[in-house]
Amino acid sequence: MYRVFDKKRKQWVDNIVKDAQDDLYKVKKSIFGDKLTYLDQDEYVCHNAFDLYDKNNIQVFEGDYLRAEVDKDKVVIGLVAFVNDLSAYVILVESTQEFFTLGSETTEYIEVVGNVFDGYEK
Repeated sequence: MYRVFDKKRKQWVDNIVKDAQDDLYKVKKSIFGDKLTYLDQDEYVCHNAFDLYDKNNIQVFEGDYLRAEVDKDKVVIGLVAFVNDLSAYVILVESTQEFFTLGSETTEYIEVVGNVFDGYEK
């Protein structure tokens, strides 16, 4: 699963599909079948989801901001990103340069609070 943001119009886009080469297409329904329109990758951003939900059962995507309880007395807000060197999704905390690996055991300690395009609540 994924979500797509139109950088030019500054809005999320529905009815998008990806092909095997990760090219994006807008799907328009008609009585003659689906019409696919190619989307220029420079104008759109695609955020992948992975099989992780927060404590409110909201699916987590790349580009989301999470509020995470990382210690008994420590709560951080960070950005979800995939780190190739770790082969893992992590929460990147810009203010402290820390990162925390995400996994199924973290679900009850995280909450989606926004994303890179819509901002986040503190």
